[in-house]
Amino acid sequence: MGDRLRVWAVILAFVGAVIGFGCEVPLDISELECDDIVDDVVELSQKQTNPFQSKILKIYDVKQVSRIGERLTCEGLALLDSGSEQNVEFYSYADADGDTFIGYEGK
Repeated sequence: MGDRLRVWAVILAFVGAVIGFGCEVPLDISELECDDIVDDVVELSQKQTNPFQSKILKIYDVKQVSRIGERLTCEGLALLDSGSEQNVEFYSYADADGDTFIGYEGK
């Protein structure tokens, strides 16, 4: 396993409130940019409890991969707590109830 981020991580936040851990973001996914969710993804990684999974310290070279309906998908190069770097894909989407989720996966 090593530095591979294999576990999907997801966090629930409510539209109209604050996503994740204190980062104000637009209420509409169509207004979100990848940079708007980077800090939330990093903090989500920091809060994971699997001792065998590396934590993300920072995400560089952020790019949008796609924006389809209520889902924004992005990618970047993650600096891990082990000192290595790994490509990571991260996303934000809204479900039919209007709840907003963020998550990430190592590539």
